[in-house]
Amino acid sequence: NNIYNSNSGNVGIGTTSPGKKLDVVSTSGTSIVQSLRNPSTSWNQYALTRYGTEGADFRYMDFGYFRGNNNEATRGLVVKFQANATLVTFLDAGNVGIGTTNPDAPLHILKEAGGANIVTALKLDTDDATAGSGVSIDFNASTTNTGASLVGSRIVGARQGGNASGFLALYTSPDASGSVPLERMRINSSGNVGIGTNSPNDKLNIHNSSANANLGIKITRGSQTHGLRLGVNDSHAFLWTDQNQDLVFATNDSQRVTIKAGGNVGIGTTSPVAKLHVEGTGDLVRLVSTNAGSAGAQMDMLQFSASPADGDVMGLINMGGYYRGTSS
Repeated sequence: NNIYNSNSGNVGIGTTSPGKKLDVVSTSGTSIVQSLRNPSTSWNQYALTRYGTEGADFRYMDFGYFRGNNNEATRGLVVKFQANATLVTFLDAGNVGIGTTNPDAPLHILKEAGGANIVTALKLDTDDATAGSGVSIDFNASTTNTGASLVGSRIVGARQGGNASGFLALYTSPDASGSVPLERMRINSSGNVGIGTNSPNDKLNIHNSSANANLGIKITRGSQTHGLRLGVNDSHAFLWTDQNQDLVFATNDSQRVTIKAGGNVGIGTTSPVAKLHVEGTGDLVRLVSTNAGSAGAQMDMLQFSASPADGDVMGLINMGGYYRGTSS
């Protein structure tokens, strides 16, 4: 007797002691317990099971197999709700679609925005209010195994402080020897961006923990390898270019200072013909001395020979001024 009807009204298939209205027990852990089929060979056919509560067909969802929309690539398992729309699709090829019946990636989520809106299509939550708690999305660098030691890169979203304040951090692994990924960049709750620091105090804060680091920002184009570099090393800060081109400074959308590729500096001119070339109207150069007493501002012009000696002066202009009475 393969079907048993207990006095309680429970029906058992493969069991003489059914614990539910329908209790099916297989003879093997690898055998198929239930088979539901739609014998139609036409496209767009379903074999569905309905699950619901309350009255018949009042609140329900359907789960089953879809034969495909006129082609084999659209076959798969589906979850449908009572408006007959498909919520989730598991294609035979392995792609999973949420909100779409044609997923073109292992996981494809489609959420209609309804216009120029930002909608949440995926939410990751730690359900923990502790500062520093968060979740990560890991990108594995290995095709043979999984684990933290094989993570090539990582995106972390975590709580920074109270309420909903949070930070976003990017990690990369330094090498292929199994090292865990290290944090490289962070955007904190204030919108500050830190590269090399997890506590940026400016809109962009670049940091290296080594006191001897040669640290900078590089701007290149085309085939350039160096271009323009702004940075600091253990002896000085610098604005550096290895390109055979001018370096210019501008204010109020007007070019003010030009440093030619050959080294001439022009102020008020873009074509300096001397090491320092100043053009303009009014005061061009003003020297002001803050010395107390009679010593005024002084400008020396020196001419050095191959073997310079003391007093080897080409010229000297002394613009000493004296203060008398109540005016200068």
